[in-house]
Amino acid sequence: MVIPLLATVLAVVGYLLLLNFISTMFDATAGSGRAAPESDEVLAGLQSFLLVFFISLTVAYLVLTALWIVFGFKMRAGKNWARVVLTVFAGLWVLVSMGMLPNAGGMTAFSAGELPGGVEPPGGLIALGFAQAAVGLLGMIAFLLLAFAGPSNRYFRAVAGQGPGTAPGYPGHAGYPGAGR
Repeated sequence: MVIPLLATVLAVVGYLLLLNFISTMFDATAGSGRAAPESDEVLAGLQSFLLVFFISLTVAYLVLTALWIVFGFKMRAGKNWARVVLTVFAGLWVLVSMGMLPNAGGMTAFSAGELPGGVEPPGGLIALGFAQAAVGLLGMIAFLLLAFAGPSNRYFRAVAGQGPGTAPGYPGHAGYPGAGR
């Protein structure tokens, strides 16, 4: 449950760094004398669009994180359907992370030669893109391995054979300390 929270925080920090970078890039263009008078309107429009876009993505991250946590608790309670849903989420996340990893989430597409005024993307933004992709990829691979490891499979089989509310490790189960009193 930590990985989705960490990914959300990394995404928000990345959005803030990217907004700052775009503002710096437009300021460099304006200071070079090459900017047209309407560039201020373009900048305002772009910043408004990006702000709405980033807020929407953040809300999506928060919703997906909340779903991950809810399904995680359901999985802990022995619901195999929750394990299947989280496996689908994790598989999609692995694919997205693998796509992001080679180019740091798109940040390496910017180079100093292509940007106005010789502005370079901040190293932190590129590092954050790599970190976000690596955390997602490694975290989801670890989740998939642990969710289907031998002890996990035995746990789900044991819960399936028990009545409701008697999962191993919970009060009322025969193996729980003090259950026979």
